[in-house]
Amino acid sequence: MKSINSKQYKTTNWSGGQTTELFIFPNSCVFKNLDFQYRISIATIQVSSSDFTPLPDVSRTLLLLEGELKLIHENHHESFLMPFSQDSFQGGWKTHSIGIAKDFNLMTRQGCSGTIEVITNKVSMDYDCDHLLIYNFDGSCNINEASLLQNELMVFSEKLSDSISIDTDGHIVVVKIKFE
Repeated sequence: MKSINSKQYKTTNWSGGQTTELFIFPNSCVFKNLDFQYRISIATIQVSSSDFTPLPDVSRTLLLLEGELKLIHENHHESFLMPFSQDSFQGGWKTHSIGIAKDFNLMTRQGCSGTIEVITNKVSMDYDCDHLLIYNFDGSCNINEASLLQNELMVFSEKLSDSISIDTDGHIVVVKIKFE
């Protein structure tokens, strides 16, 4: 288990706002090189209309945290996202967004898949994946009796024999990663 706080995140600008990398695996990888297996980040969209950067061979899941966002995936589908709803799509698709928002991104590639779930109360969950990442978006949170502060991330990269207990009064984003 590894805890990561906001001082360890990497924030960069893009044409429509900022992106903050929370975690990349393997940790020696660089996002721009597209040599990662998975990456999670939070992006702010500060312009009302923008095009997503093409990311060939990357599967994406976007969970809206704040605002409203319409995603138009040319020749595929459209989705309208409200807070804590999500959309999955291929990074190589031509994607246009309309709206000012903040989102949580999961990107996977190279024989890796992942899911995102939002937890808003007390739960016990089995560790039925290869890596488990837990991000505290807001509120207080305890994981197996350990505190996870707001905007902190906890990463489990080794199998646990017991289930994980999560207790929150806010919104916790849980990412489950499986290697194929």
